[in-house]
Amino acid sequence: MVALKNIEKGNTLIVILILIVVVTIIGLVAIRESITSLKISTNSQAQALLMRNSDAYFFNIEGAGEVYKKLNASKFGFVGFASQPENIGKEVVFCFNQNIVQNFDTNTVGVISNILTNTADTIGTGKKKISPITRGACDPSVADNYTSGRKAVMTQVAIKVDNTPSAPLENFVQGTDVPQVSQPIKVRINTTSLMPAMASTATSTQIKSCLTDYPADVIKDGLNESNTIADCLRHYNVPFNAQVAEYRQSNTPM
Repeated sequence: MVALKNIEKGNTLIVILILIVVVTIIGLVAIRESITSLKISTNSQAQALLMRNSDAYFFNIEGAGEVYKKLNASKFGFVGFASQPENIGKEVVFCFNQNIVQNFDTNTVGVISNILTNTADTIGTGKKKISPITRGACDPSVADNYTSGRKAVMTQVAIKVDNTPSAPLENFVQGTDVPQVSQPIKVRINTTSLMPAMASTATSTQIKSCLTDYPADVIKDGLNESNTIADCLRHYNVPFNAQVAEYRQSNTPM
């Protein structure tokens, strides 16, 4: 009888160990699935936040009153500044926040040259670098450059007045009395929102270089062309969202 009891105790121990292993495996699978679900949820929330911030500038200018629209089109506004002869065809860059929108200052914006340098870019193959801008770009180390006090997202805006030839009367509204209005212009606006804190390996310096050393749109100079901010951020695995919109400045009587 004693031998039988020992055998029964041994079998019970084996069964318990098997159950522990099974429960442990089930627990690990559950934890893994929870982490995956959390990552998916976090990525989804991050993309939604980035998209809202990218759209914020467009909502700001589209919903602005007539006074602000006229000011923005003048030489004291972003579009007017980008329309100056020396800036046409170039990107006027600034870091979006409510303060800069309401108080435009040419000392707070940068202008990217549309002529490439002879320096080869280390990102990609056969690309050329631009001359880096020294002001206007967002800086991850500056708290005021973020769109909110949470310091989660920053948005960089690039405005360019299109100087490419267009077909006759292409930008005029149907029914316009051409002799009575000024020549309309096409304005291209790029917004790039990013979350530096969610970058897996990129440093603050590398992220800043993406914002100062690259244009929002590809610059083509002869047979050469440049990478863009998106190419650089993608290279360093920085979460970002880029939006672009084209506007036609309204014709006003001369």
